[in-house]
Amino acid sequence: MTTVTRPKRVYAAIWMLYAASILGLLDLLTSSTLIIQPENLIWIDVIAYLVMIGAAFVISLGVKAAKVVYIILAVMWYLALIFYLPERYGHPLNFWLAFIEIILIIAAFYILYQPKAMRWFKHVKASS
Repeated sequence: MTTVTRPKRVYAAIWMLYAASILGLLDLLTSSTLIIQPENLIWIDVIAYLVMIGAAFVISLGVKAAKVVYIILAVMWYLALIFYLPERYGHPLNFWLAFIEIILIIAAFYILYQPKAMRWFKHVKASS
């Protein structure tokens, strides 16, 4: 059985996904310091970002379906974060940081769907 090493670009893409979630968690710290009143929906942010970190970890294991799950989670979360939570609950939003997170996720998935990365995911599944 031959082992195929994970391409460096896959490492980079996975760390970009981690970075997007870490930026989101750091945004919680900056939002609470910018606003005098404590945020009562902070647990939603924490759970969402931790679930996305977990999905990124499963992607790093080579589970191809985790990429689709991550995309679905990210789309649902960022739509809620940008359009629903601020309008409905007055949830603070750092638009520029959310924009950077979205760009990181798009760039990571662009890398993850490149031919070398796709070959690695296929090989990981075949060797399992």
